[in-house]
Amino acid sequence: MPFDGLMLSLLASQLRDELINQRIQRIYQPSKDDIIFYFSDSRIRPLYISASGNCPRVHLTDVRYDNPASPPVFCMVLRKYLVGGIIRGIAQKDFDRVLVMDIESLDEAGNLRNLCLISEMMGKHSNITLVDSSMKILDSIKHVSGLRNTYRKIMPGFDYIFPPNEKTDPTSGRHNEAVDMLSFMADLSPEKAIVSVFSGISTQAAQSFLLEEDLGGERLSSLGADRISDLPARLASFIERRLGEKKVCTYTDPEGRARDFSCGRYMSLESMDHTESSDPSAAVDSFYREKSLLSNVRTQYEEHIKRLSLVCEREKKKLALRQEELRGASDSEIFNVMGNLLLSNMHLLKKGMKTVEVDNFYDPEGGRLTIPLREELTPSQNAQYYFKRYNRAKSAVNHLRELIAESERDSAYLEEQLYFLRCAENYSEADEILSELDRSGFLKAPRKKNGIKRPVKTDYLRYTSSDGYRILAGKNTVQNGELTFREAGKNDIWLHVKDVPGSHVILFTERGEYSDAALEEAAMIAVIHSDLKDSARVAVDYTRAGNVKKIPSRNYASVTFTDNRTLVITPDFKRIEGLREN
Repeated sequence: MPFDGLMLSLLASQLRDELINQRIQRIYQPSKDDIIFYFSDSRIRPLYISASGNCPRVHLTDVRYDNPASPPVFCMVLRKYLVGGIIRGIAQKDFDRVLVMDIESLDEAGNLRNLCLISEMMGKHSNITLVDSSMKILDSIKHVSGLRNTYRKIMPGFDYIFPPNEKTDPTSGRHNEAVDMLSFMADLSPEKAIVSVFSGISTQAAQSFLLEEDLGGERLSSLGADRISDLPARLASFIERRLGEKKVCTYTDPEGRARDFSCGRYMSLESMDHTESSDPSAAVDSFYREKSLLSNVRTQYEEHIKRLSLVCEREKKKLALRQEELRGASDSEIFNVMGNLLLSNMHLLKKGMKTVEVDNFYDPEGGRLTIPLREELTPSQNAQYYFKRYNRAKSAVNHLRELIAESERDSAYLEEQLYFLRCAENYSEADEILSELDRSGFLKAPRKKNGIKRPVKTDYLRYTSSDGYRILAGKNTVQNGELTFREAGKNDIWLHVKDVPGSHVILFTERGEYSDAALEEAAMIAVIHSDLKDSARVAVDYTRAGNVKKIPSRNYASVTFTDNRTLVITPDFKRIEGLREN
């Protein structure tokens, strides 16, 4: 869900409880849109404020961020005015996504001065602005000139104007005003009408409110005048209940990844698994940290993904051309037939002939074959000409088969690398994959002045089956090779989804013995970490690790195996997530 007014209200309450009268000790700006405040009391968690267009938010954080060697200008301004200052007030503006922090500090002469730090969390329009007691702008993390916004300029020296908000604060008690506004929304759905009229209410919050209050309908007018007039008071009561719970629910998808969160439990999201936290900042921090990391990884490595996709497509085209060549070269047997027929019919041939028609004794139906001849050659030379063409074509077939086998291995290898790079959850995993591609010569890895950027080695995906068997899965091709040929014993079980990119999975046995449940769970893990994780029924090959052999090539991807069996698996994400080790 978006970071709405309801969530900000819950967080503002927590920030008031923990930060009022706290002294600001240090200020960092770890990235162009984010600010971190550290406090004199080391027991107080740092305050994180983000004006990111994707993830604007404000909360306390447990993460320690690096302090850039050269602080940006806005960070220097905040340090000048706010370091040593004391937070005296924290308020939300009209239940909107705007937080105002009143800070009391001393100027150069030792005189008391009152400043405000205003955080606007409104998507691409998000901003952090420092103003003085007269609401004059001292600086902002993003400057907005008159060319971009004629209504409000966010530039040093200009008067600060709050973002325009024509909606009604649902907690203000101005119910009659809200009812009048709702009367103009009769043709809209109740959900859209609520979002359009009331400040700080997201679509998910409106959906949950309507479900709880049993106010469904295609149009607001279908609710009737009495229920519409009661709607503002009932919405205010809904908000009071949610804020009173002082809990944040985080909702996860079948893979266990956080997908949504809400202030209290929302009926509109009941179909998803959820966890509850009585620490709003910790829940929001955890949610956005995962979301931001995945977003940042994909953004930073997007260019590499595109380049690798192009390399992969080129390899597929090369494979298709070689297969087409092979089909043409495979027709070379006719040259051998023509040479033998010419030798058998020398008495019919004379130098200077353009063609000769002979009985084709290679044809089961006993037909005749017309053979083109070269006029400048003797009959014997014409026969030898066809034998030479046959030998050349036969050599070409053998060479093409070798090239096709190499192209098939390279294509499978690149498909697997592309899959793993798209699935990388952090920078270290992505760097490992790029380093391996650089080693194999397909794609240049990012380089520093002193050479190739050396990746930090990441750990395998670790699981324990429901009955105690250890299961490991590779996160990339190098780990796949290490798992299969170094970690696994010859009697352990090797698993891989049939014919698609994915992780090698090893089920570690007890002297060759394992349970059916452990095998099934290991097969599910192989499916979940493959390109077919969203499929209902997936074939998984498995065999003893001793039966897996590496095909000599320039990469780790090519293996062959024998004595394998196949399981058809429908993955159960919830079951597998409970087996994964932290």
